[in-house]
Amino acid sequence: MPSLFPELFNFSFLAPFVLRIALGVPLIKHGFNKIISPQSALQRILGGVVFLSGIFLVIGLFTQAAAIAVSLIIIVNSIIMRPKFLTSETSVEIGSTPVVRGQHPRSWTERLIKLAIAVSLILTGPGIFAFDLPL
Repeated sequence: MPSLFPELFNFSFLAPFVLRIALGVPLIKHGFNKIISPQSALQRILGGVVFLSGIFLVIGLFTQAAAIAVSLIIIVNSIIMRPKFLTSETSVEIGSTPVVRGQHPRSWTERLIKLAIAVSLILTGPGIFAFDLPL
C-alpha cells in the first residue's frame, strides 16, 4: 500500500532517538523524586535504577539494558504493587485520574505507553546519536 508521505521514510533512523528522549526524560524526573523522598530503602533503590535508566536512555548508553530494566520495573509494579481501589472518601476525581493527598497515581495507560516504548527500544536498539555500539 502506498504511503501518504513516502519522503518521511528517509528520516526513520531518528525514531529510536525520539523514543529514547520521550521515555528517558520522565524516568529521570520520576526516579529523582523517588530518591529524594523519605520512603523505604527499596523504593529509593528502585528510584535510583529508574533514574540511572533514564540517564542511560537519554545519552544512549546501555540502551537495551536500561529498557529491559524499565520494562521489568513497570511490569512488576503493575502486577504486584498495583494501587488498591480508592473509595470516594479517600480520593478526589480529576478527569479519570484519582488524586489522593495531592498526589496523582500513575494511570495504566501511562504505564502501557512507557512499556511499549521500552519494548520497542529493546527490539530496535538505540538509533542515532547514541554511545552504544552495535555488537
